[in-house]
Amino acid sequence: MLERIKGIDSRFLVLFALFIALLNGYYNTTLPIYVDEAYYWLWGKNLDISYFDHPPMVAYMLAFFTIFSDGVFFVRLGALLSVLGALFFIYKIANEIYSKEVANLSAILFLLTPVVGMGFTIMTPDSPLILFWAGSLYFSYLAIFRGDLRWYILAGIFIGLGLLSKYTMVLFLGFLFIFLLLKKAKLLLSFKPWLSVFIAFLIFSPVLIWNYARDWVSFAYQYNHGTSQELTILWGKFFEFFGGQFLLISPIFFAILLYAIFKNRAYFRDDKRFFIALSFLFPLLFILYKALFKKMELNWGITAYVGGIIIVAEFFIITKKDRLLIFATTLSLLLVLVMKFPLLFSLEGKNNPHSRIFGFEEVYNHISPTLKDS
Repeated sequence: MLERIKGIDSRFLVLFALFIALLNGYYNTTLPIYVDEAYYWLWGKNLDISYFDHPPMVAYMLAFFTIFSDGVFFVRLGALLSVLGALFFIYKIANEIYSKEVANLSAILFLLTPVVGMGFTIMTPDSPLILFWAGSLYFSYLAIFRGDLRWYILAGIFIGLGLLSKYTMVLFLGFLFIFLLLKKAKLLLSFKPWLSVFIAFLIFSPVLIWNYARDWVSFAYQYNHGTSQELTILWGKFFEFFGGQFLLISPIFFAILLYAIFKNRAYFRDDKRFFIALSFLFPLLFILYKALFKKMELNWGITAYVGGIIIVAEFFIITKKDRLLIFATTLSLLLVLVMKFPLLFSLEGKNNPHSRIFGFEEVYNHISPTLKDS
């Protein structure tokens, strides 16, 4: 399998990605709109520079893709294209840092993970977030290791768009600052990184203006939503979140990711590898710390796996563990199928992930005559 991956050309990858996207696009039309998607769809019909619980990017994307139709396919088209965009940047950065073989495998594994299977389907603020996080990672890498001003400008633009997508994008700035402080401290004396920060916050400024006019209500809500007022350790919630990470990216991939990071010292000695390793470690460790004191949603750590999947791919290319790769990929695909078709695996009630999606349309149809009469 690994030998075949080495010989893959870019045309095959593009066709494979489009094939997976088309399958998911068709699948999306078989599921009703989820209540969260309906909530963001309403945002798209009432555009503003920000909203109570999130920045406005998801509303802008929904408004754009539903110009001609409010069908399910178009509501979720932004999610499909965001994943494909993130895939492009993952391939590019893996090819820059490692090799074409690592880039090929990174792209394939990314498409076959449960978190991406979920990302293809539900349109939420995480959709544009993962796109702009991946783009920010790529352009920040080029800026730091090549130094051209244009890459700093593009990095600033993508970071700003990420901040317009979801507040957790601020973790990208945290990771970037720590990396520069530890590995490229002299760059902090240059105007270029600060130009990127200025551009990012200039793009993000409408959200700041909206919040300033409303006593910072959105920031206060998200802070209280993700931060406990008491420092009482909740081990049950912590291990629930940590265990859930094995399901997001697939159990074997996640175990390999942790093993590779802490076993291979090159990830801490080599600046380029450390850049990728820290992009995985910082957001995940930050949210794991938060999970000690309050329940964290599993999707809050998904940006960590943009860089994480590249580390998994390099592990397989270096170790040449073909059988393990086949087994791990098969297990990941099985988890995707369980998530997509739970009834085929006799999952019912709370064990059925679709139980959170179905039912809202039926409730609306039942009560709508009452609403019209009132």
